[in-house]
Amino acid sequence: MHLIPELGSLLLSEITRRELDELVSDWVAAGPRYQDRLRHARQVEAIRAADERRDQRPVRLGHSPKTVSNAIVPLREMLQHAVEWNYLSVNPAIGLRRPRPTQRAEETMRVLDPGQVRKLLEAGNEGQERVLLMTAVMTGARRGELLGLTWADVDRERNRLWIRRSIGLGGQVQIPKSRRSVRAIAMTASLSTALRDHRLASRHKQADDYVFSSVRGTPLDGRNVSRMFTATLKRAGLPTIRFHDLRHSFASLLIAHGAHPKYISEQLGHASSQITLDRYSHLFDTSYADESAKLEAALFGVKREAEQALLSENPA
Repeated sequence: MHLIPELGSLLLSEITRRELDELVSDWVAAGPRYQDRLRHARQVEAIRAADERRDQRPVRLGHSPKTVSNAIVPLREMLQHAVEWNYLSVNPAIGLRRPRPTQRAEETMRVLDPGQVRKLLEAGNEGQERVLLMTAVMTGARRGELLGLTWADVDRERNRLWIRRSIGLGGQVQIPKSRRSVRAIAMTASLSTALRDHRLASRHKQADDYVFSSVRGTPLDGRNVSRMFTATLKRAGLPTIRFHDLRHSFASLLIAHGAHPKYISEQLGHASSQITLDRYSHLFDTSYADESAKLEAALFGVKREAEQALLSENPA
């Protein structure tokens, strides 16, 4: 979507640090080069839609700092291989600055509380749609990871859901983004039962069949899932959030109930607990305040609370 259209026609020796700096600057600012890529992607989608006799799907190319930063990682790796293979003497991407996010995590993520989660599930259509939403909010799995689940990944004996692959927007199977992304997520009894009932009702129930599939047995299209999610939010009377915010909702519920950061990190597939602490620091701050209040009550009880109230009324 971005790197090949911009750099694919260049010789390796033509990929300079200046060229990469200009690409990154234009990309973050949604500049002329980015707009050209967006127009081209929309033209390709229009041709495909006409060939397949379907409506055009919306095309959105990301240009957030995080999207650009994610692209810099494989770019740097590819050019480093060119150095190792003696195609380049120096990696021009070494030291290339990854753009900083313009917003803090708590300003971009929106989470559902337990009552809102129940409303969401009640508004979901019976069958696969409701089970998919339930699995998302009760496991914290990413959308592509959910779509990549097969029945062999559902371990009802040990109450584990295995994440072993992901489905990209083009329907291609992708390997996990990191070693920690391959993981076993704890399943609650209610989710295990819901998945069992879903399998019994499904036409595609063999071990290598996808848990959430089309009528043909192929993985669901991630864009269609997001559109379904938006429609369900509207029926439930809930604020519009991203499908990915169900993952944040899962994390926030674990934090609110005192789960250890290491456990949360393992469930989410983060590379380290520090990533979890950094991403959800604003939620942990609230959780820590609640825990300190519990300690206060355990040590001093109601008497201490009465003393504090008295002092606040008579500060002198």
